[in-house]
Amino acid sequence: MAFQLGAAFKPSLLGENKLETLIFYAKVLTRLGYRYLVVDSERAVDDLSLKGFEQLVSVCKLLGFPEPVITVPVRRADCWERLDTVVDVVSQEGFGGVCLVAGNSAYLTPEEKSQKAGSLLLEAAEAFRRKCRFNLLMVGTERVEKTAAKIAANHGAVPVMLMTPRLLEETRLYSHNGLRKAVYVPYFFGEELPGDVAEKVNAYVSRRVGNKNIDEVWRQYVYTGPFNEFAQLLRKLSENNIDIFIGYPLDKRVRQLTALSKAATSLSTA
Repeated sequence: MAFQLGAAFKPSLLGENKLETLIFYAKVLTRLGYRYLVVDSERAVDDLSLKGFEQLVSVCKLLGFPEPVITVPVRRADCWERLDTVVDVVSQEGFGGVCLVAGNSAYLTPEEKSQKAGSLLLEAAEAFRRKCRFNLLMVGTERVEKTAAKIAANHGAVPVMLMTPRLLEETRLYSHNGLRKAVYVPYFFGEELPGDVAEKVNAYVSRRVGNKNIDEVWRQYVYTGPFNEFAQLLRKLSENNIDIFIGYPLDKRVRQLTALSKAATSLSTA
């Protein structure tokens, strides 16, 4: 397979029993050859509990893969409490990782939004690496590209970029030292967008483009369409030295995860 694959899930969309649902997906991802399961951060009230993450790490370690990665927004008031617990879990298990992110302003309080993300990201990366020398460290690059490049170089972190019009230009920031690079892409296989998928696309893109006309730009931030076009997109990313593709399925049905796995596999058999 040309890519290491990851799947991202938002806790607010996982139903009543978040852990049970994530364990179900972990078993699916194992079968499909995915390498990472990313538990995306939103508001604190929606989060998977840290105890739940600990249990998820244990289950995935027994499965072999996928490796669970939990995002920690450094501007959130509970950042250090969460990071300390996650560090304890992944260092003890020798499995699992963290993705440090600035935190989307849509999910932050006015006080949290006023925090400077760059210095907090650097401090959090140093704190993680002090106890977790070999665990997986990822860093979200959105609006903090230069800081992310510094963390990638100094701490062996994997920069996680978003699919944007600047994606290929941004990859050049992380081209030194043979570092692995990842891209996060919301996606849907299919010609027509169901209503709930269209709503998710609209919400995701509007958080990133502000007052721009979403109808004109949304295809630059998410992928929807048929299988053969998706394989072409993956080929282009692979040719530009992107190593990890983290897909956020806009429809959580297993067939969407299966289609992404087949599209990625088609690269190595083409």
